[in-house]
Amino acid sequence: MPSPKIAGIKYKLWFINHNGGYSQNSNIS
Repeated sequence: MPSPKIAGIKYKLWFINHNGGYSQNSNIS
């Protein structure tokens, strides 16, 4: 089972891909 940190990175990459980079504004969180 992947660690939460890796899962978070994968989710962030997926989110960026599906939102045209919109989530770059929330990279701090």
